[in-house]
Amino acid sequence: MIVLDMSQRLQQNLLTHFLKNRGFSIREREPDSLTEWTSITLLTDKPSQEITTSYGDQIWLLDKHGAMPLQVPLQVKGLLLSDCDLQELEICIRQVLAQQSYLSPGLMSLLNKQSYQATTDHLASLTSRERQVFELIKTGSSLRSIADALFISVHTAENHRANIQKKLGLTGHLSLVRYAANIVTAKK
Repeated sequence: MIVLDMSQRLQQNLLTHFLKNRGFSIREREPDSLTEWTSITLLTDKPSQEITTSYGDQIWLLDKHGAMPLQVPLQVKGLLLSDCDLQELEICIRQVLAQQSYLSPGLMSLLNKQSYQATTDHLASLTSRERQVFELIKTGSSLRSIADALFISVHTAENHRANIQKKLGLTGHLSLVRYAANIVTAKK
């Protein structure tokens, strides 16, 4: 069974009609209901922490102009943009009902763009020398080759790398390399 909880009544009615015609069992969310429906899939365009504990699997429709959630609870098995077409919505619902996850390709593209923007904002906090070191890390250079290219000691290159990681909130030796690789991928 699917429970619909949409912000607009017309949208909820249209989705109810579409999904019933596709053979799905639909129910509207009762705002005052305290019953936990763990075997029901919730489809909502109003994601919040409050609903994550009351339902089993959930599908969230996200507005591409709104704020994206920083954390997605484990109960959320499907993420779509609210302007997705009905066929994509049906594919998502069928996958979630089959105990699989679904992430909209359009949402993935949008998240990559937002991630890239957030990354460039974080990089602005780096000193000019740290940016030089970071650019060399992006190319896959070792600390030795970074030190040679910038005419600094390996120890100084290591200190710059550690400062960059601290400013970007990264831990572990490979985290900065992965971070830099993601920037290169997101630019494409």
